[in-house]
Amino acid sequence: RMQQRAEQERLKLLAAKKAEKAEAKAEKLRKKAEKAKKKADKKLEKLRAKQEKKKQKEEAKAAEQAVKGEAEGKKKKDEGKDKLMEVKQEKKSQKEDARAAEKAVTKEEDSKKKKKDDAKR
Repeated sequence: RMQQRAEQERLKLLAAKKAEKAEAKAEKLRKKAEKAKKKADKKLEKLRAKQEKKKQKEEAKAAEQAVKGEAEGKKKKDEGKDKLMEVKQEKKSQKEDARAAEKAVTKEEDSKKKKKDDAKR
């Protein structure tokens, strides 16, 4: 009987030791898994940050292109306005020249007429 009890006690201790070992192993595995998860999360966060940076860079580039395009369009528009103003000024100048020439001709004709009238008297 004593021997049986001692054997049972020994088996109990052995089972307890095995259970303790298994628990320690499980804890070790849990920690390893946690570490791996943290590492993966860190990598993922880094990747997200990289993608966000790339996206912002592309948006900035697109905005810059849009501004550049607007500036070019404005420049062309301004050049067109300048050209139009030049043409208008040229037309105005030609009209003034034509009027001045017409006045000169009229004045000359009036002068000749007056001389003719004076000669008749």
